[in-house]
Amino acid sequence: MKRLIPLLLVSILVTTGCSQQESQPVAAQPETSADRPDAPSFALPAATPSPVQGKPDDVLVEVNGKKLTRAEAEELAGYRMASVRSQVRPEQMATVKQNFVGQILDQFVVRTLLIEEADRREIKVTEEDRKLAKEKMAPRMPKGMTVDEYMKTSAMGEERMKEELEVGIRIEKLVALVATNVVVSDAEVDAFIDQNKARLERVKASHILVGVDPKADDAAKAEKKKAAEEIRKKLLDGADFAALAKEHSTCSSKDKGGDLGPHFTRGRMVKEFEEAAFSQKVGEIGPIVETKFGYHIVKVTDRPEIPRDRVKQHLEMQKKNKAMGVLIEDLRTKSTINYLMPKGQPGGLPPAFRKIEKPGAGKPAQSQ
Repeated sequence: MKRLIPLLLVSILVTTGCSQQESQPVAAQPETSADRPDAPSFALPAATPSPVQGKPDDVLVEVNGKKLTRAEAEELAGYRMASVRSQVRPEQMATVKQNFVGQILDQFVVRTLLIEEADRREIKVTEEDRKLAKEKMAPRMPKGMTVDEYMKTSAMGEERMKEELEVGIRIEKLVALVATNVVVSDAEVDAFIDQNKARLERVKASHILVGVDPKADDAAKAEKKKAAEEIRKKLLDGADFAALAKEHSTCSSKDKGGDLGPHFTRGRMVKEFEEAAFSQKVGEIGPIVETKFGYHIVKVTDRPEIPRDRVKQHLEMQKKNKAMGVLIEDLRTKSTINYLMPKGQPGGLPPAFRKIEKPGAGKPAQSQ
């Protein structure tokens, strides 16, 4: 589970089986949910639209006198672009960069407000804090590289990386102070699991598939089903599942003894297969399951318990995020935040870049 932001540092650091065509019963449905315990735990608001082109020294946003220039924003966007360049089509590059710049403006505002609050509360960083932070970062480092080595070779430069580490630690300590009374009860954990059980349950399974040609007639299908039933009978009599999978299965998972790979959740397999996998007991040879691929013999090999500790951590983080959201909005109302653009901007200023003083007062001031 990701921890709460070091705003810039995290954004920089955090960068088998058959397909349906091969007859594995996988459904092409990506699993996404902000409510999952392993989903990102802190989300900024939707990104501010990126400003149009201008001079490098244009001030894009000013927070209580602290300024972010276009050159600085684009430099930070460049680091992010480097991490996604291979995944973005050339014609999309400009749009992606604009989106990054918009995110950076929002993050600069939040970062500045939180640093000022940490200053006000006199939050310091100890050597032990740095040691613990580096231990948490270590698993995300490139293989064979320590955190210190990563910082030394970073495009941002070692000193800036160290500065970001300090900022991240101070913000984490601020979170701890703000959310000091956060408590999640067993009843809340139970309620979350009950409401999200379908998405939290996972199983691991193997199968033997007797494939059927989509154009096969009833007689051919009956023959295939009979073959599947004969294989199942051998399994019930004690035959080795992996050996029979290698001998008879028409899915490429046969090479792994029918093993379908990592644990999967609901929504990842075709419906008939999913219902069988999530209803069977571990180690049980289930009844023949018919799907569009043919006839499956399913064996569930593992069904781990829903991790209550991770659910509890997720709920604690939600409450911490809520507390931090309240703090950030309070800090906004007490601050002067100006989104600025060069004078003479054609067509006037986009709303997101008009001068805003004391946002909590309700309405932004008129554009300059």
